[in-house]
Amino acid sequence: MSIPVLDPRSLQAHDSGPPALLPASWLANHLNSRRQEVNAFLEKSLEGGARHSDELRRVMHHAAIGSGGKRLRPLLTILAAEACGGRAEVSLPCACAMEFIHACSLIQDDLPAMDNDRMRRGQPTCHVKFGEGLTILAGDALLSLAFELMATPSTDLPATRQLSVIQLIARSIGLHGMAGGQAADLLAANAAVSMETLRLIHEGKTAAFLQACIVAGSLIAGAAAWQLDALRTFGAEIGLAFQIVDDILNETGHETVTGKAVGSDQALGKATFTAAYGVEGSRRLALEALNRGLEALDPLGPTSAPLQEVGRFIVARNF
Repeated sequence: MSIPVLDPRSLQAHDSGPPALLPASWLANHLNSRRQEVNAFLEKSLEGGARHSDELRRVMHHAAIGSGGKRLRPLLTILAAEACGGRAEVSLPCACAMEFIHACSLIQDDLPAMDNDRMRRGQPTCHVKFGEGLTILAGDALLSLAFELMATPSTDLPATRQLSVIQLIARSIGLHGMAGGQAADLLAANAAVSMETLRLIHEGKTAAFLQACIVAGSLIAGAAAWQLDALRTFGAEIGLAFQIVDDILNETGHETVTGKAVGSDQALGKATFTAAYGVEGSRRLALEALNRGLEALDPLGPTSAPLQEVGRFIVARNF
């Protein structure tokens, strides 16, 4: 699966000028090359280990690699590092840790106690294919592996930067981020929630970690304060846009394209942007968030072009 390079005019989104000077073919090749590097590192990270863990490794592989995936989070980490002058190979281990954390979150999200989804990316979810016990353990193991990758010493990465990244990611997936947002999402089912609460739920369960993936890349690269501010704003806006588009696809998408059940949010009585603003109103909100995010990248100049393309893809996607 490759990420297509889009014509920004088709989205009527902000065009910052200089990044568009980079050829579309260069952008497409760059994004696909980085994605291949991520896939290779993910495979290598799951090699080896004791024989008694083979079945657990199969579950982990199915969740993180075998079932596919867009690899957006590791791409965002690498591209953010590159936008700040960093090298892709230095940010690669941390970037792949982001994918393992994401896979863990999907495992939990699909469990019967949560959304009880039976299909993910066009394949049976882990608990359907392997049972709940091994699935829960696979989620634990993926999360543990992610922090092992982030904490592994590197001569190219100062320990202080590593520690900052680990602290950032831990906060983004815990009480103040993904876990807290998911809990609020569960508690809001079939209840009337304010627009402010709706945004807080989704900023926690989706946007916080997406933003952290981007900020992590900039920290690894040793970004200046103004670069961090730009990428932090871009991450918050693109994270919000991602969740809005997810809500739209859950209502209007096709299961053969999205690879998962459509209409489940409404069936579960979830608080969604489409329920609050309608499909067209939600599309406008997503595009507005994208525009704000792209504008935040202006100070970075042409180095932000790949990040801009991924942002546009997030809003234009149909899966």
